[in-house]
Parts: sequence; structure tokens; C-alpha cells
Amino acid sequence: MKLEKIISKLQEEYKLPISVGDTIMMGRFKNKPVKVKSISMNDKGDLLINGKSAARFRIKKLDETGKGIWHNIRAKRKRGEAPAKKGSSAYKKAAKAMKSLEEKAPPGMEDVVLALKKKKDIDNPYAIAWSMYNKKKKKESLDECVIAHKVIDGNVILAKNRDRAYDVKLTVVRELINNIEVVYIHDDDTDWSEGMNEFGIGIINSTLQGEYDEKEKKIVKKSGKPSKDGFKMRTALGYKKLSKVIKSIIEFTGFSTGDNAKSGEATGLNGHTFVANQNNSYAIETTSINPPAIRKLSHDKAHTRTNHGRVYKDAGYQDGKNAKSSKLRQNISLSIVSKAKTKYDILKGLQGYYAKDYRDNPYRNKDKVNNPTGADVLSTTGQLMLDLTDKILTVTMDKTKSEFLGIDDRTPESYKPKIKVNVQYTIPFKADDGGDDGS
Repeated sequence: MKLEKIISKLQEEYKLPISVGDTIMMGRFKNKPVKVKSISMNDKGDLLINGKSAARFRIKKLDETGKGIWHNIRAKRKRGEAPAKKGSSAYKKAAKAMKSLEEKAPPGMEDVVLALKKKKDIDNPYAIAWSMYNKKKKKESLDECVIAHKVIDGNVILAKNRDRAYDVKLTVVRELINNIEVVYIHDDDTDWSEGMNEFGIGIINSTLQGEYDEKEKKIVKKSGKPSKDGFKMRTALGYKKLSKVIKSIIEFTGFSTGDNAKSGEATGLNGHTFVANQNNSYAIETTSINPPAIRKLSHDKAHTRTNHGRVYKDAGYQDGKNAKSSKLRQNISLSIVSKAKTKYDILKGLQGYYAKDYRDNPYRNKDKVNNPTGADVLSTTGQLMLDLTDKILTVTMDKTKSEFLGIDDRTPESYKPKIKVNVQYTIPFKADDGGDDGS
């Protein structure tokens, strides 16, 4: 009888404590979060998660806020697994933590919560307010830009139209990094930075944010923590050799907590990046799931990038209306930059409205979109131009979408600047029907 019980136990089906949709920790050190999309077995009977061998993995710890605990309890109870019974210490801990989260108004939305409380048919005003807040923040994280490169009369020029989902507050900063003069734009809301150094090395970037989540491109979220991409830009510009700047861009080891606590994980700058000096120019295409693809740019022709992958066909916008917009904006901007006779022709040309649909213009304006939807949140807030030969940084601010906060000069009083700064405001124009249509 005892033997039969043992055999019976051995024959029992073992049920994995994970399901599709869960997040587990995999990798060599079991510290890489992986979302479970499929669970299967191969011909040898090995466990496969997402089609890959999963002999070793770790179930993700529940987060300290209790939200993860609450989610796990709800999800697993729904599947009939019930990891914690109602009334247990684990359940009480989760409920208490979740209640604490739900009964705190989102930043700046206290009045919204009060208004929701007055409505008799609403019994969860905090949850609704947080939902509204998170949706708004998700929209504000969008960043779709046009970047351009051209050599005019021997001068290497980098230019950019910067699109944001909010009105930008911008500062131009001049400081010494590793005793090298660096001048860059600084977005006060997100810490985003782009610019050049005294050795005529410049960096501009456009995001690739298409169908998958790029962790490194995220800016201010519910936690209020800014993106680290601005710091990556500033760090890279603190080198005098182009080779070291490029190495910093692709091999940057991100900070975790504290001023000098490095995470040990390479978190290079994602998206399309143009980096150049007087002699050489390069395009770098990187995503969170693809290694850097580096291409040398010819000085004999113009180059532009928007928000779809060129090397990686799974990167950025590849299908639908967003892909159409990205590719049309690139074609229009390439035509404009190719025809430019002076560096100012580049900025002026990229300020125009060419396409019939304002969504497809290099210079965008959400207020002029016909039949707008909730997805129409982006406008061009300004432009950046770097003359790497004459060492001039030019910032063009959109009068209706941005505010210039001034120049923050952090260099010593006796320091003589090597980089000139120009700041100007502009109002975009409507291209004439008989003029250049960007074709």
C-alpha cells in the first residue's frame, strides 16, 4: 500500500506555478525579466518558455508597493490557484498596500478626485483619477522627430525637428565635462539633452518606439524619474575623440541608484543617432532588442531619419498609418535637405507645411490636424542645428509650443567659450501650392 502511494505520487502531473502573461526572471544570473508568451515541451521533454529552453528560471518577486501581490492574488484566484486565501496575512498586506495607493490622488489631480467624489455613481474616484493620469503620461512620453545631416560648403551640419506631446521648457547649458567644453539643449521636464563639444563632435537622436517597448527611451512615468538618455548624451560628449564618443553611445553602462552606483548592465542610446565631426559622420541604429548597427555617412549627399527602422525591420513604425507618416516625413525632409544651399535653408525648409495631412509633415502641429483623434498629441516644439565646423549651436523655438528659459553657463568666470550659441523663435509657414511639395 505504501509503495502504491509512492508510485501514485510520482505519476501525479506537476503544475508549474506560472502562466502565459506572467513575468519570470531568466538569463545566466536569472535577473532578466521575461514576459511569458508561450509554455511548451520539445521532443526530448525539455521545458520551453517562449520557444527557448527554460531549465532554470526564477519567479519574479512581488513588488514592495503591494500592487504586484494584489495582481497575483487576483489573477491566480481567477485561475483557481489561490496563492493566498482571503483573510491571510499575505492577502491583508496586499489589500492594505493597494488601498494606500488607491487613496492617494495623482500629482496635480486633487481637484479631479474631489469632483469625482461628488458623483453618486462613482465609488472609486482615486482609481479613475490614476487611470486618467497614467494615460496622460503615456501620451506625454511620445517623441517622434526628424534628424538630418548634410555637408554644405565644407561645413558639417546636423539638424533636427523635435516633436513632443507637451509644451517644452528648454535651457541651453554650457559646461565643462572632463575639462571639455560641452554645449547642449536641456529639456527641464525630461532631462533630455543633445549638442556638441569644443572638438566639433555633435550628437542628435530620433526615437524608434514602434511595436515593442524600448525601456531606455521612456521619460517621466508615474515614478517621476526622468530618462537616463540625457545623461548618456552628456557623458558621450565628454570625450575629444569621435571613436570614444561612439563607444560611449553604444556601450554606456547605466546608473542604478546614487550618483556613482553603476548597474553593470550596458544600456546604450537607443533609436537613430547621427554622430559626427569635421572629418567623419556615422549613423547608429539601436533598439533594446537589437545590437548597434553602425553605418558611415557619405559627405556627398544628404541623410535623414525619422521613426522607422532602416537596418532593423522590426524597429519603430513598420505598418499602418504611423509607418506611412514616418516614411513620408523622411522623404519630404530628405528632399528639403538635399536642395538646401545654405545651412539656414535646412531649418527654414523643415519649418514648412508640405503634406496635405498635417500628421505627415516634418514640422507637425496637432492643432491643425483635420478630424483629430486621441492619438494626435504631437507637435514640433523647436529645432536644433549644429554647425560642427564653425562650432555654432543654433536653437529655434516654436512660439506657440515652447518656452526658452535662458542660457545656463556653468563654466568658470575667466573661461573663454569656444562654441557660439544662437537662439531664435519661429512661426512655421504654409508652403505655396505652386512651391516645393517635398516630392
